[in-house]
Amino acid sequence: MVKAQLKKSRFFTKVATSPHIRRHIIASCTIFFLTNMWLGIGVNQHYGSVLAREIDTQDQQQNETSAGVLERYERLKIEYNQELNNKDFLEKADSIMGRLQQLEGYDAYLTIGLEKWPIQNQMGFYTKVQEEVEYILRLSPSKVTVERKEKAELLLLQAYVNSRAITKAQSLGVEILQATENIKTATTAKNYLSNVYAYAGKYQESMELLTENLEYYINIKDTAAQIVVLNNAAQMNHDINQHTQTEYFYKRAEDLAIESADINNQSLVYSNMGVYYKTIENYEQARLYYEKGLDISLQMNDLSAMAQNLFNIGNVYYEEGNFREALTYYNESLAIVEDLNYEYPKALIYMMKGTVSMDLGFYNEAYQYLMQAKKINSLNSDVESSLFLYDKLSILKQLTGDDEAAFEYLSNKTDLIENKYEAASLDSLNQAIITFQLNEEMLRLENSAIEYEKLIQQRVFGLVLIVLLGIGLSITLVLNNRKKALIEKLFKNYKTELQAESTRKNLTQKDSSDPTNNPSEKVLDKLFFNSTAELSKPNDHQGLFEQICKVVLEDELFRDVELTLVKLAKTVNSNTTYVSEAINSNLGMRFNSFLNRIRIHEAQKIMLEQDVQIEQVLLMSGYRNRSTFYRAFQTETGLTPREFISSKQK
Repeated sequence: MVKAQLKKSRFFTKVATSPHIRRHIIASCTIFFLTNMWLGIGVNQHYGSVLAREIDTQDQQQNETSAGVLERYERLKIEYNQELNNKDFLEKADSIMGRLQQLEGYDAYLTIGLEKWPIQNQMGFYTKVQEEVEYILRLSPSKVTVERKEKAELLLLQAYVNSRAITKAQSLGVEILQATENIKTATTAKNYLSNVYAYAGKYQESMELLTENLEYYINIKDTAAQIVVLNNAAQMNHDINQHTQTEYFYKRAEDLAIESADINNQSLVYSNMGVYYKTIENYEQARLYYEKGLDISLQMNDLSAMAQNLFNIGNVYYEEGNFREALTYYNESLAIVEDLNYEYPKALIYMMKGTVSMDLGFYNEAYQYLMQAKKINSLNSDVESSLFLYDKLSILKQLTGDDEAAFEYLSNKTDLIENKYEAASLDSLNQAIITFQLNEEMLRLENSAIEYEKLIQQRVFGLVLIVLLGIGLSITLVLNNRKKALIEKLFKNYKTELQAESTRKNLTQKDSSDPTNNPSEKVLDKLFFNSTAELSKPNDHQGLFEQICKVVLEDELFRDVELTLVKLAKTVNSNTTYVSEAINSNLGMRFNSFLNRIRIHEAQKIMLEQDVQIEQVLLMSGYRNRSTFYRAFQTETGLTPREFISSKQK
């Protein structure tokens, strides 16, 4: 150690005494200190300039005027190449409008809003539009010109209508009509108000407004506006199941669009005709019109219409049970919508992707999609979408065994229906529909409450299982008693029906020569609770209806997994509209409901009579896949197929 220290000391002594080494050391130290001094000056200058800029910005903002803020907005538009639907642009524009609120620059605020709100309405940001327009109309009505005020009110009315805020929309629409002297404003308000009345079930008031507008547009020879009104009239008649009138108005709108070479409105009409044909379950016609609309949107390079038509085609495939093809179209539509940054359409696509994933058994993916839709929908306050979401989420949680979450979602749905009933200004017919929905959901909620209560009890029992095992089993039995009683009662009813049907078959064979004997009528009597006298009442489609019953029931066409409304219409030498009306006018239901009831009844008979697997049952009763069969069975009976089979074994 000592030697090492001596050696080290001698080295430093040598370094210190060497002139050559001393010069290098002095030069290096000089460079080091100069470099650090230069860096220090640079850093101080940098932070000093940043601080100066911040102070300048604060001074500028303190001295900023509304005109200056408006200039900032114009520069922002140039920066984003006038792409007002860009998400970053809209966020910065919102910040600028916030600054105008601080400055009380109402006129500049409204100038920006009148450019921004139509885009946000198109993108589905209805809540944002409502907040900002309500703000400006509330704080500065006297400082806004009549023309600009009416433009803002119409945009607010559009946001109310699109978000189904029926009461607010009706109140504002009437207010605009009473106050305006501008015929263009009045006709636009009437168009929106006619939609509001249709949503509220006030179809006569809706039709009166549409007729007034149509007459006006014919007088001024505004073809485009005529097409829009005819399209709206068709949609309203569709809502009240007036199929002949619906097709009449759509045909007029289509002819007018073709004659005037108005491809924008032609695309709109095709899209709505697709919706109509999908609703009456004529899927081939629906797909045909959606594809026509898609072709036009491609010609125009209209990405919004393109996404809408792709989504609609996906819905047709979903209704047909072709889930894989449906997902393909949903994904294509979603890619476009994400590029356009349209939030509300994105939520709709996520809802349907979640629904398809659930039907395919991909429960984790389904939950992720539905929650993404829920997150977006929370910003838009769309009641109908929320009802759909809560329903799907409750079903999903039931399928995954989470009864607590299922109960919570179902409670939310019921509360929403109650709020809708209380808030909406509806006529008696629409109130009756909502009351029926509410009662139906209350029954489902009651059943879910039993399951939820059972789950809570099981958790409590798990903690004190050793001490209270006997009590726990007793309570569980009590909680299950109602459901067991329902299953046993249903089983006995179908067993009795089966015996009665066997007896009826024997009587039918004996009385086959009797011309008054109608096997189809007897089956309908049992399935649809209609008396023979009621079924024999004359109507426009009675003969066609009897023919439908013969081929579906007696010839057992219901077993055909490829059976569609189009195929049935061809079988009875008619068209889809007449077939749909014949079923609806005689039974009060659509084709799919009619077919499902017959198929599920047959499935119950097979399960009672034979010991076969569920996969065989669904094929024998006319179903293509398991998920569709399960959904239809539970809708018709309130039980799953396995629960029904369990009741048979007991």
